[in-house]
Amino acid sequence: MLDTELVPVYDTAGAAKRIAEEGRGGEAAVASENAASIYGLEVLARHIQTSSQNQTRFAAITRNLEPLAPATKTSLLLEIKHEPGSLFRCLKAFAERDLNLSKLESRPIADRPWEYWFYLDVQAGVGDRALADALSDLEGEAGRVQVVGSYAGWQQDQ
Repeated sequence: MLDTELVPVYDTAGAAKRIAEEGRGGEAAVASENAASIYGLEVLARHIQTSSQNQTRFAAITRNLEPLAPATKTSLLLEIKHEPGSLFRCLKAFAERDLNLSKLESRPIADRPWEYWFYLDVQAGVGDRALADALSDLEGEAGRVQVVGSYAGWQQDQ
């Protein structure tokens, strides 16, 4: 492998634009051929993805609580108490109701060593009774529970 430094950027077209506008010779961006054409860049390689399942997700964000489509997925943010078994007790609220978690990530809480935020995606809409019951259980267990959003999740048969 080449001696490279990977630099995350806001979006792929923005990376191409940055390289072109700042004259960053010797640098490359993973972007569309359209972005290369717009910014006058040379396409070095095509079809570089390593997974046929690769996909880009988009979100529509609004203050209006009316969903664009029936909600089938909900994203949550949990602040878990820093004590043995607390994550298990939080996740148990979903398992007892047959709610599938399709994502679970942890991120450190700034200025609070060994404490974490947990981001969860649950395959249920915010109006689902089982999810409402699980969230009710979490109120007493988690330090903080926040529903980030409820939306129509991608379905493989679409």
